[in-house]
Amino acid sequence: DFLLKHGAKAVVVACNTVSSLAMDELRARYTDVPFFEVVTPAVSGALRVTKNGRVGVIGTRATVASGIYERLLRSARNDVRVFSAPAPLLVPLVEEGWLKKPETKRILKQYLLPLKHAQVDTLILGCTHFPLLKNLIAPIMGKRVKLVDPAEALAREVAVFVKEHSEFLPDKPTRRYVVSSRTPRFQEVASKWL
Repeated sequence: DFLLKHGAKAVVVACNTVSSLAMDELRARYTDVPFFEVVTPAVSGALRVTKNGRVGVIGTRATVASGIYERLLRSARNDVRVFSAPAPLLVPLVEEGWLKKPETKRILKQYLLPLKHAQVDTLILGCTHFPLLKNLIAPIMGKRVKLVDPAEALAREVAVFVKEHSEFLPDKPTRRYVVSSRTPRFQEVASKWL
């Protein structure tokens, strides 16, 4: 409601948890508004790059528990095997800026080891925070594993939509950041992400 009241013509849901749990409700409530979410583009990306049909997913507990990635991957290709792992400690580590700490690497190894043993060749980074850990995740998983960043896939999808629907472009593009809660570390974290 807030976004639409302030002139949004389309809404990008850039959170995997919200995308996995709330999209049906949002689309039902706001039928005239185009919504974009991160799960579907990530699924398409994973299906495009997997060679052995073994796809790993890491995400928040809620995203993994929703089963959305498994459902969408298996409905698109019934031969795909999905191996999911909740990785809840990664979010606060990223928010603390611990991107290069040995503790973060050790925790990542704990979360990723089962997926590595499952011989996934594709790993969906199912949380907005996780792409910031790509440089740590890639060496742990190895060169044969392709990382799928849902944000990159989503950005490509939105770019195509805007190119085909120029009426969604503002006359005067502006940037405005609004947060539901401004914490002491917000400025520091936002400067890294935005």
